[in-house]
Amino acid sequence: MDKIDVETRGAPSDLKVANGEVVWRHVEAEYIDVVDDILDTLAPDEPYAYTVPPTPVGDGGIPDQQIMTTRAGIRAAYENMHRFTTVRGMQAISEIRGDWYVFLYGVGEGLMKSTGQIVHTPTAIIFPTMGKSGITGELFWTRSAEGAPYTAGKTGLLAAEVAILELHERLLGFLRAGDTAGIVGLTHPGAQTAVRDYVHDTGTLVALHSASEMKAHLDAFFTRFEVLDLSLVNRLASDWFVFAELLWVVREKSAPGRTFKFYTAEQAEVRPDGLIAARIGHGTDLEPA
Repeated sequence: MDKIDVETRGAPSDLKVANGEVVWRHVEAEYIDVVDDILDTLAPDEPYAYTVPPTPVGDGGIPDQQIMTTRAGIRAAYENMHRFTTVRGMQAISEIRGDWYVFLYGVGEGLMKSTGQIVHTPTAIIFPTMGKSGITGELFWTRSAEGAPYTAGKTGLLAAEVAILELHERLLGFLRAGDTAGIVGLTHPGAQTAVRDYVHDTGTLVALHSASEMKAHLDAFFTRFEVLDLSLVNRLASDWFVFAELLWVVREKSAPGRTFKFYTAEQAEVRPDGLIAARIGHGTDLEPA
């Protein structure tokens, strides 16, 4: 994983607790509606991984996600957003604190400045921290699809959650096998993907706006790497998305003696038809395994 450099003066001794405090300091700064205060909660160094909250397109369509990697880009996104809305609160019903990220799922509350209307939004956010004293990204997604949740014909207790869990297991199987056709078969043609770029080692996210773009990226990834092992670290299945942290062990095909490990944390929206509408996440640096 990335080198950890959490400030120790007055900080908790446990990294996961410290990461939680870093993230909530950022979330609560948004309530004040001062962009400079929000930017002060970012880690000092670029690149960042920040998704501009997508604008709903209506009729259950999938909005395009946009990624900001610079402080200037994030400032512009916040200035634009806070002209129209104010974040009033975030009630997290699930909170997973890792060594290098925090995941929050709950209800976000916003105020529309032009009308005074209060809006509540189901909100899933991954905050990469890489163990630093500020966040290195904010990866936001909300439910885009309309209609009853996907259940795969199941009934009874937690039918949707069980169906989405089983779909995620199929996705993991295809990732372990390097089966891009299988992954595309689970994915909506207009799906949005933002994942760490291990193909070119850019250190930040690659933004993909269709299943075909995702397939091209996966083909390049599996051309470079063979997956030796893919292990589950954390997972949460809801009735519209699944979040998972994974530990990867891969072999570089051009240099068979070189093996690496890295962690990823990703959320995936599942539509009522059982297709994946979005996969949004990040990952740690490649380390020799």
